[in-house]
Amino acid sequence: MTTTKKKGFITIATGKEKYFLLARNLLYSYRKFTKNPLPFALITDRENEYTTEFDDVIIINDSSFNFMDKLKLYKYTPYDETIFIDADSLAYGDLNTYWEYFCDAGDFSCFGHFYEDINTNRGWFFNDGLGEYKDKISFIPSFNGGIYFFRKTPTCQSIFELANYFADSYSKYSFAMFDKPADEPVLALSMALHNCKPVDNYPQSKVFLPAIKKLSADIFNQEVTYRSHKENKKGTAILIHWANFNTTKALYKFEVEKLLIMYKGDKLTAIENILYTIKLRYFYYKILDCCKSSNIGLRKFFYYTKKTISRN
Repeated sequence: MTTTKKKGFITIATGKEKYFLLARNLLYSYRKFTKNPLPFALITDRENEYTTEFDDVIIINDSSFNFMDKLKLYKYTPYDETIFIDADSLAYGDLNTYWEYFCDAGDFSCFGHFYEDINTNRGWFFNDGLGEYKDKISFIPSFNGGIYFFRKTPTCQSIFELANYFADSYSKYSFAMFDKPADEPVLALSMALHNCKPVDNYPQSKVFLPAIKKLSADIFNQEVTYRSHKENKKGTAILIHWANFNTTKALYKFEVEKLLIMYKGDKLTAIENILYTIKLRYFYYKILDCCKSSNIGLRKFFYYTKKTISRN
């Protein structure tokens, strides 16, 4: 597919059907709360009922079927300027404001911050373990890889090419947190070597659910409030990056149920409004979560009991 459109959003869905559902939910939330939606593309390994919803569909034959497909974004994007969003996210406001945040950014950027002390033990890599790249950086990026901004430029192409090299040579360098290659560490190092910095995480840009202490969300009213772990401060956001494991839990399911009602234009009766206000369906999903957890717990109990008896 040739590049014919200037700006657009993109996400990835490959493999299991649940990832296509997540991508569709993200698309619906973007279109629902954005006044003038831009094209939204999907990188995928096949066509199905969900792919027809997207403006552009890019079918690839070299999928990794995991987050490492993000390293192929430059290769497959149909846009001159692209904002990638992880499929396990939901919009709660107009995401076109992201273009304003990134307008003065380098050719590759994201929401986050950076450390100017290159000997810090924070960030995605450690300067002492960078081999031939040691002391060639002036900052260490720190970010969650749920959102990436990039332009179709030689510099950006070089960033992705070097990130892919680091992924293939991961054990040669000292990266943080991940024992095996992941998109954040390798892209962070490539960003630093190309002097492309993250954009300071604007208060309302996004929230990464696993990194916060408490979350309150209501997609009916486009409300997201949270309390952070580190500083114990309150904040608001226009996007929640749930993380895959949280999309099976009650709050995500409840929010998506409400999103589908809004997107389809269904009208709630007075009684239904009351039931959603008191979160009856949310508690229904919570009960299902508890039952599932109890069932898993019982199965583990019987498994280890049987194993102990068999050893004795």
